[in-house]
Amino acid sequence: MNRLLLSLLTIWMCAAIPAVAQMDDDGSGQDDTTAVDSLYNDPVEPDTAYEYSEPYDGSDQGYGYSDEGEYDYNDYSYEPTFFSTRNGLMVGPTIQFTELRPKDLDPDLSGEFVFFGADIIAAVNGFLLGGGWSSATLYDLSPKYDELTFSSGGFITGYDQQFLYQKFSIRPTVMIGGGGITMIKKRPDIVDSTGREILERYRDEEYFLLRPGISLGFAPNQFFDIRLTADYNYPIGGDKVSDLRKLSYGLALMIGLGR
Repeated sequence: MNRLLLSLLTIWMCAAIPAVAQMDDDGSGQDDTTAVDSLYNDPVEPDTAYEYSEPYDGSDQGYGYSDEGEYDYNDYSYEPTFFSTRNGLMVGPTIQFTELRPKDLDPDLSGEFVFFGADIIAAVNGFLLGGGWSSATLYDLSPKYDELTFSSGGFITGYDQQFLYQKFSIRPTVMIGGGGITMIKKRPDIVDSTGREILERYRDEEYFLLRPGISLGFAPNQFFDIRLTADYNYPIGGDKVSDLRKLSYGLALMIGLGR
């Protein structure tokens, strides 16, 4: 009898132990939450960290990149082309001589006219817009004259074509404006009963002016432009302006900003 009970107890224990083990595997007898370490919290070794490449510093090509990999506009070098057009604003004095001789206006005059003036020019992609003015000076004016003024001015337009890498330029222009000449002559041969000096208005006229011209310039840098000029003065109107239709030539020194 005792042996029978011992055998039954042994069989029961052998059957219960696998059942308990299976319950532990299924979690039916335990809490169903399990704590694990996060895969993303594990530290990364320095030798396995991602290494970024060094920024492009432009040392080989010279495209203007700084050491931080950003574009540095201060290091950009402008390279002009063989042909280019002008942009900028320039102003400067002009001096011109003319084929017109003072004696052609009055036999009592001699010497040569010298025209002093100034131009101001704005250029946008080669197209010019501006103005100019000049006035004649006659040195050693005859003592027979009390006054002689000869001046012109107006609106200037044209086109500027640069070549040889902006060192030289050719510029056809036209001035549209007006001018005038006044000649007041002394007349000591006429006696006034009051003893006053008699003056004769020998010539006094104004006219509309067209002045086509062309100039060749040399620019040592972007601030200076030395120009050889040639213009043809074509006055219209007045009593006898045909004798004023002469060629003038000279020099202009322009100062300003632009390329």
